Amino acid sequence: MAPEKKITTMKGMKIIGQEDLPTVERQQATDPRVPKKDEDSLGARDTETKKAERKKTPGGVVAREFTFSRSEKLRRTADFDRAYSEGKRIVSSSLVLFFFHSPSEKTRLGVSVSKKIGKAVVRNRVKRLLRETFRLNKHELRKGYDILLVARRGVERLKFREVEAAVVDLFRRGGLLVERRRSRAGDEPSVGEGQLVE
Repeated sequence: MAPEKKITTMKGMKIIGQEDLPTVERQQATDPRVPKKDEDSLGARDTETKKAERKKTPGGVVAREFTFSRSEKLRRTADFDRAYSEGKRIVSSSLVLFFFHSPSEKTRLGVSVSKKIGKAVVRNRVKRLLRETFRLNKHELRKGYDILLVARRGVERLKFREVEAAVVDLFRRGGLLVERRRSRAGDEPSVGEGQLVE
């Protein structure tokens, strides 16, 4: 005679066909999130391989990681005050750049967008564009500088590429960019330390 199957009722729903299996085994048998025996090590290796592939360009050159960490942000009021009082100042039609050499090895960014630019939604958009520009171009900057970008009226009407061009131009005028040289192989550009774009 076949073993009797259990019928479990939970909030009016019936689960039919669950045999006397231990709870852990039943979960592993039905839960797709629980890896099988041979999948643990293989899945880990596969994940690491994909991460390594994402960090490489088609030519095999390790790509730069375009991140913007908390340690790369100017956060203290004292840092902003120092940028205003001691930093060099370069002006464009839509932005003002303040920068000064700092003892830190990292280049940090601060953004200032006043209420004159617009409402909170508009100001937040301008901040995002400025931070994104820094994130995508920071590998071109000399290390050890604190940078403050102050928005002027008119910047809120610019598209991202226009904002990026304006910021990069200020970096160039301030001597913050490093020159990109061709490598010996002539394929990939490399950064020449200390070479400034005038």
